[in-house]
Amino acid sequence: MSISALLRAIVLATLATFGTAKADVLRAVTADLPPYAIEADSSGFTLEVTRLAAERAGHTLEIRFLPWKRAQLLAQQSDDLLTFNLTRTKTREPLYLWIAPIIEYGNVFVTTGTVIDTFETAASAGETVTRAGTAQASIVAASGAPFLEVESPERAARMLDSGRVAAWYTHDLRAAWVWRQEARSNDLTIGAKREGGVIYLAGSLGFPEDIANDLREAIEAMRADGTYAALAERYFGKTN
Repeated sequence: MSISALLRAIVLATLATFGTAKADVLRAVTADLPPYAIEADSSGFTLEVTRLAAERAGHTLEIRFLPWKRAQLLAQQSDDLLTFNLTRTKTREPLYLWIAPIIEYGNVFVTTGTVIDTFETAASAGETVTRAGTAQASIVAASGAPFLEVESPERAARMLDSGRVAAWYTHDLRAAWVWRQEARSNDLTIGAKREGGVIYLAGSLGFPEDIANDLREAIEAMRADGTYAALAERYFGKTN
């Protein structure tokens, strides 16, 4: 069996576990990507935004957590699935129906003291920690700044808080969330945003346009009435 045929079989098998679609139920696929989607308790910022938008539009949200690549394939090869935590890129543009932007993020240096905005400043300050296998690790490696890699953002936060490294290069939103979850002793200093993007709510290309419009309007209403801001503060703290 070819790789493409195998992937298609996996997608079809996963779809079968979803059961029959119902008019008032919106089905979504995502991966465990804290703080945006957290499988352990079916929470996370983008997940909660999507769930609330669905409720406001008169639907309930059924979510399936899968490995990230499989979740993307499933959304691409289905007709009626939602997916979130996607950054909108040129490569992905034709693969999904882009419903609404949810939140903007940036890669940043975080410290517990003097702000660091550049790789030159980071290099002179000492070692930078980053998560192994991520885009951030590749960026730091290419910069020539001294760095080390760890397996989890929680460990990176602990190393920064204890002074074992000078900086941590990561997602600004993830840094804020992990720092709050870990209840670290020092205050976190976040540098200027560098590379980044916008995380979207998206759907399969065949996702109904009328429901997409309802979800888009619901998210806009959440921004207008303060629901969005209150949820963002709960996850990331005050950002101003």
